[in-house]
Amino acid sequence: MNAQYSGGENGKLWTSKVRWLFCLLSLLAICLVLALLPVGELAEAAAPNQGHWNSMLPPLIAVVVAISFRSLVAALSTAFLSGAILYYGWNPIVFIPQSLQNFLLANVLGQFSLYIFGFLFALVGMVHVLYKSGGIQGLVVIFSRIAKTTKSAQVATMASGLMIFFDDYSNTIVVGQTMRSLTDRFRISREKLAYMVDSTTAPIAGLAVISSWIAYEVWLLGSTAHSLGMETGGYALFVQMLPVRFYCWGTLMFLAINIASQRDFGPMLKAEKRARKSGQLVAPNARPLLRENPKRLEPPEGTP
Repeated sequence: MNAQYSGGENGKLWTSKVRWLFCLLSLLAICLVLALLPVGELAEAAAPNQGHWNSMLPPLIAVVVAISFRSLVAALSTAFLSGAILYYGWNPIVFIPQSLQNFLLANVLGQFSLYIFGFLFALVGMVHVLYKSGGIQGLVVIFSRIAKTTKSAQVATMASGLMIFFDDYSNTIVVGQTMRSLTDRFRISREKLAYMVDSTTAPIAGLAVISSWIAYEVWLLGSTAHSLGMETGGYALFVQMLPVRFYCWGTLMFLAINIASQRDFGPMLKAEKRARKSGQLVAPNARPLLRENPKRLEPPEGTP
């Protein structure tokens, strides 16, 4: 897959005094801003039903920790703990078991979560079957006939991501595995491949009129509308929200401009220069998250 590597320098981030200072000051500033926000008469009257400003802390903590230490697990864990403390209080004997039971296990063992797990297992198995049957290699051969330059290889990668719109998980797994061999031929860094795949995963699934994510989103919108006494259906609300999905539209537009202009900057430019000049597609300090023998997935000799 495209997201096989992560930087090996992340451990040093936790010992950086500057990052700890940035994290603490950011959280303090967020708390002060939210606490000092003016509250009108209508808001005060509705306060028992609308909640409190500290309900915004868990997601904001997740964002600050992710930016400070570049760790998704740490960001989600701290957000989970802060939300549990806000809901159940500071007693660890109470908030730890209650949060694990009501927040974690209830969601992991929920019907929709089990459906996602089953879907992912089936999807990964399907990708392995495509590899062993020669299907992935056939797709690479077809794309190789079209893609003659680095730019056309990137266009093919983006087009593949746009075609698999029905599920974001399918997009990541299938496009990442399929286009990896093609982009490797043109010395496109794994960082750039990961960026292109990620930029067509959630955005296209969030804009497609039919996808597994949209089905879940429509269900959430419909349930919320029903609880608020609204007559508008969930799918109608989704259609009305399409023009203001700025992240989805902006990400796709930026990717198209980036491929058309062939201009990179910052760490991405450094990664592309490394891949083009030395052929080193993976950063030297990267460590694999998945240790997989590529020859194990090669089709048998004589496979058409």
